[in-house]
Amino acid sequence: MTENSLNRILLVALLALGATRVSPAEEIPQHPLPEGWTWIAATDEDQVKRTGEWKPERFRFALAEHLYTTDEDASLSIRFHGTAVGLRLGGQNTPPYSGQGGPSLARLVCHVDGKRVASFRTGSCSREVLLTTGLAEGEHELTVKHQLDGSQEGCRVEGVFACQQDPGLVSFPVQGEKQAFLVDVRATLRQGSTVVRSVIARNWLNGDCSLLVPAGENYSLLVEAIGWVREAVVERRFPDTIFLRIEERDPLALWQKNGRLFVIDNDGVVIKGASPQNYALLPVIVGDDAPANAGLLLTVLASEPSLHQRVAAAVRVGGRRWNLRFDNGVDVELPEQNFAAAWRRLAEFERIHQLLARDITAIDLRLPDRLVVRPAEAFSGWSAEGENT
Repeated sequence: MTENSLNRILLVALLALGATRVSPAEEIPQHPLPEGWTWIAATDEDQVKRTGEWKPERFRFALAEHLYTTDEDASLSIRFHGTAVGLRLGGQNTPPYSGQGGPSLARLVCHVDGKRVASFRTGSCSREVLLTTGLAEGEHELTVKHQLDGSQEGCRVEGVFACQQDPGLVSFPVQGEKQAFLVDVRATLRQGSTVVRSVIARNWLNGDCSLLVPAGENYSLLVEAIGWVREAVVERRFPDTIFLRIEERDPLALWQKNGRLFVIDNDGVVIKGASPQNYALLPVIVGDDAPANAGLLLTVLASEPSLHQRVAAAVRVGGRRWNLRFDNGVDVELPEQNFAAAWRRLAEFERIHQLLARDITAIDLRLPDRLVVRPAEAFSGWSAEGENT
């Protein structure tokens, strides 16, 4: 069976999806490799010879470590048996996200038995790459070398597939409105009721997904978007292309609950896989029903930008209204009804009287016809757990 015909069979099978579901990768069991395949992990020091500096890393939903390098001309040498060999890269991360590791933007040059078989940029290819097929039976040596691509550096190698029969490669894009957001994709290949492969397949940098598959027929492919996905729609683009369109979740605020912080989106949904440490500049909200009401509050606050940027936290009070904590420790009590008007009133007072620069601890806006300012010595504070007033 040709690679193109295999791709068509699998891509058409995607039409049955309709939509994806969110599912953390670590909850999905691992499945055995197809018959005649051997997996060689890059971290296996008995089978993989390293040249230059490589270090093991693991992040996000990864179930296995990979090797990472930025060392020019660092290489891996792997001996294998088979007629074909494929490479699996580690998760491709985006440099702007602090805490997600270094960039993966360099070039990999691959040789089998001294003959060059592939050269590609790691930031613009899919997670799995079919390096070569049609090799003679017996032992071969694969060399994978990291090379700088201009000023770009870094690559992540998870391991190598050695195949006794030539496999095919299934590839498809999963595009989102904000490409850099961290959307993982799990691709599960089935033949009847048998799971043939189940892997995290997406390169974050360009949205391309791929997985090596054994030659065969009657396959189906399930695609699951993981983590930041708000909505997913599958579209067919004739003659044989499937486009999976993703709408990602926008981080809105940090929700404090039981001493822990969670990143939430505009709908008040916790974004799985989002690290609060990477969003330290987002406002903090407190209260059981705070996530469901935060979107409206923050929209109102944004109407007065100079004041909004000074709000450090918002506490939901009695499920009815909000208290705000400013960056200088001043607390503002908003009313239950028409708090947008109260917010505009506070902004106007601030422009005229510079209230936040004075020696005060609280401003009470709960009465519609007045603004009550409490001097520092007269205020005992309000509870961060909320109150019933």
